[in-house]
Amino acid sequence: MINGKRISRMKRVDILLAELRSFVFQAQAAGRASTGGENPVPPPPSATSTAVFADPGRDAIMPFLKMQTNFANQRGEYGYFVFDGFTDPRYPIYVAPVHAGDEVVLASDGYPVLRGTLDASEAELLRLRRKDPLLIREFKDTKGFSPTLESFDDHTYVRFVV
Repeated sequence: MINGKRISRMKRVDILLAELRSFVFQAQAAGRASTGGENPVPPPPSATSTAVFADPGRDAIMPFLKMQTNFANQRGEYGYFVFDGFTDPRYPIYVAPVHAGDEVVLASDGYPVLRGTLDASEAELLRLRRKDPLLIREFKDTKGFSPTLESFDDHTYVRFVV
């Protein structure tokens, strides 16, 4: 984020697999609804629960998640950059222009709704956990929130002025 403007760099393969995971949940729910069966979408995990819930969408995309590592540090439609010691120094990394006085926020994908302060970003994370804990509607992801963890993914937030 530069001066309050978000610059999203989500990997194309993550978008594809998040959509597929959401599709699996919604297709199963629609199938059950049409036959009068139970809703297969598990109840949202509570912050105090230690129970593990079924995630048929994650199960469906797991083979593809394993395959996506083949695209690490590769150019092309599904390629993505990784800091792992095997990076091609000529890899086309996105560089955002900044100027003296610009406010920059660097954050990992564990903050799907980025705001100008850490507190505001944490509040959005909590709101999202309450509204879409499986992460299959408002913010689709390759996994949902876990009942035993604070977030669905690691998260890093750094804010500075150039």
